Amino acid sequence: MTPHKHPRLAAIGLVVAALTWSGTASAQEDKTFGLGVMVGFPTGLAGKFHFSESPLALQFGAGAYYQVHDNYGRHVHADVLWHPLALSETDSFRIPVYVGAGLRLLDYTEYQAHDAMYDESVRVGLRIPIGLAFVFTNVPLDIFAELVPVWDFVHEDEMFHDHHHDDTDLTGAVGLRYYF
Repeated sequence: MTPHKHPRLAAIGLVVAALTWSGTASAQEDKTFGLGVMVGFPTGLAGKFHFSESPLALQFGAGAYYQVHDNYGRHVHADVLWHPLALSETDSFRIPVYVGAGLRLLDYTEYQAHDAMYDESVRVGLRIPIGLAFVFTNVPLDIFAELVPVWDFVHEDEMFHDHHHDDTDLTGAVGLRYYF
């Protein structure tokens, strides 16, 4: 089995486990759709939809992806999340842990000022988000923090140069969402 098949198998296993899990942490009963902002990689819009009576949720985001040396891109992602447990649960808040699997689309531009390196590419990658949320029970808000390993399985260069792109990435963001 080639190394490129392992992330796909891990994602399939995660989705199967999430769908068959009876769940210890319930979804937010009166808060199903949240919309807000995130900062990090990417910085932009963050949203989440909780499926009722399920530990599963759909998370999405869109925004700018900035790095040092004038590297930037436009980033869009969608993930299926599984909330297997809560680290803490009181009358005022819950702190659920989540893991998931999803996809990102990154339209990326890389510049280097004096070496005249220029690269534009479109990348599609498998995301594996791991995070915590601080869910308020008395107000319709949550705060989240996540780290996301990404494996780019599509990398289409528009201009070729000697720079070699690593197909893996580690992204992360913190954010705030208001629930409707």
